[in-house]
Amino acid sequence: MVQGLIMAGQMSSLMKGLLVPLCVYVILAVSLNLTVGILGELSLGHAGFMCVGAFASAFFSKCMQEVITVSLVRFILAILIGALTAAVFGIIIGIPVLRLKGDYLAIVTLPSARSLKTW
Repeated sequence: MVQGLIMAGQMSSLMKGLLVPLCVYVILAVSLNLTVGILGELSLGHAGFMCVGAFASAFFSKCMQEVITVSLVRFILAILIGALTAAVFGIIIGIPVLRLKGDYLAIVTLPSARSLKTW
């Protein structure tokens, strides 16, 4: 639908510029809802992993701009590479964190007040 509005000339350049951060914030809100709302954990590394994935995605997209000329293909590949990079960094950091026990694990995971009510 948005592509149709752009092709018809009905969308201003301001709105086009606002759509990019808006879509990023929607993705972040959905993932935060999963982490905080459903799992009940307060993840302090959430924004860090998002930044790692965003940097990898933007770096790939910028480097491949001359090689892959089709924007849609480059965009989809950049999203996949960003997600995989964030997942790899999450696993690298998550393996040693999950070996922690007792108070140290509680400090790292920081359960939210909602999950504490169920205990």
